[in-house]
Amino acid sequence: MTTTEEYNGHRNWNAWNVSLWIFNDTAALADAVYDEIHASDNLSDATDRVLSLLQNSHGSKTPDGAPYTFAYVREAIEDDYEDIKRNP
Repeated sequence: MTTTEEYNGHRNWNAWNVSLWIFNDTAALADAVYDEIHASDNLSDATDRVLSLLQNSHGSKTPDGAPYTFAYVREAIEDDYEDIKRNP
């Protein structure tokens, strides 16, 4: 089994865990993330906005200890970014 397969398509445990917490923690957090994506100008801006939201509301790491970084947040939102932007 490859690392990618082990983490549900994510490159490593940290990336998977950040995605898990962003979209599965609470409906309120997911809604706030969607709001930041809708307010963004592009994927990089969305990543900055979501990263700031997470760090301000949840600290620097997920409850499991994965760090909230630009790269992990971007990986978490990039596949769904266009769909989220099109569907308010």
